[in-house]
Amino acid sequence: MDRSILDWVTGNRPDRLVDVATFLHHVGDDTILVPVTLVLLAVGYLTGRPSARTVAPFLSVVATVIVVGLAKISFGRDRPPVAMRLVETSSASMPSGHAAYAAALGAVAWVLLAGHPRRRTLRCAVVALASAASAARVVLGVHWPSDVLVGSVLGAAVGSWVALRTVQRLQSRA
Repeated sequence: MDRSILDWVTGNRPDRLVDVATFLHHVGDDTILVPVTLVLLAVGYLTGRPSARTVAPFLSVVATVIVVGLAKISFGRDRPPVAMRLVETSSASMPSGHAAYAAALGAVAWVLLAGHPRRRTLRCAVVALASAASAARVVLGVHWPSDVLVGSVLGAAVGSWVALRTVQRLQSRA
């Protein structure tokens, strides 16, 4: 099933969709997300107001990078054929790191925005963006659909757990 889905997607990808997927590829890389969330963390501490909003994104990305790295070593799955790929990749295919990072940050936002009924639209937008970033990996031909599914589930689990623990920890200090 992985192969038939990937064949269909890569055989029917319009240029505009490829452009969006390529943008999400660059923005969703851990070499971008770790420094960006580190800056957010630093701002929280430098202003004397560290909160779950400034701490949880960084911790979730770092934890997800570690979990994804270990999972890639464990699975050792090959990526789709080079002829299908539109961007360079070097690590194992399973799970998708980009999908995991997007899902982790999406889960953090989902948890941190819970209890705010007026922010329901924002929560849905975050999930839609994380889903688009995950699907972009298949559009670019660098992951099998199951890699993306596993990465998304893994990232959402890590992100949710980190966000909930961060909120609990910071509330217990208050």
